[in-house]
Amino acid sequence: GTRQSRRGKVAMRATFASGTPVTIQGEVGGFTPPYFLDLTVGIADYPMPRTNPYMDSPLGWIAKDGTLTATLHYKLSGDDLQAENDVTMRKLELERAGTDGAVQQRVGLPLDTLVGVLKDRKGDIHVNVPVSGSLAAPEFHYGEAVWAAVRNMAIRLVALPFSLIGKL
Repeated sequence: GTRQSRRGKVAMRATFASGTPVTIQGEVGGFTPPYFLDLTVGIADYPMPRTNPYMDSPLGWIAKDGTLTATLHYKLSGDDLQAENDVTMRKLELERAGTDGAVQQRVGLPLDTLVGVLKDRKGDIHVNVPVSGSLAAPEFHYGEAVWAAVRNMAIRLVALPFSLIGKL
């Protein structure tokens, strides 16, 4: 609609071709400024090899095995975006598909090294990647904000053992 004061509730459940359930729920505002969106998207146990067409070119890696479970919460109020990307990858196994791609350049570590560092004792990876910014800011680009969050997480993760030794 076009009325700024009205918000519509969204509740959707669907199933991907893989049999993986996906849910979307929340509220959306009108299609005129100021924009409003408060949505949560949930995906459970999506087979990682199905993401290979999207991983190969930008990352230079493909998934041989593993599943993805994610809860993505996005809130847009006017131009202010707040996003929480809570992602768990279970039993992720990667294979080099070509060049190192963007991960090595943007994070400073090859993807297989980063994955190895992030895995817990069970072989699972759990990360939360918050992204925020103003969509009105000319320098804000969502993709760049995600890469910055991943880079900061990797730096903190690699520096953690040294900071613990320093505290001793």
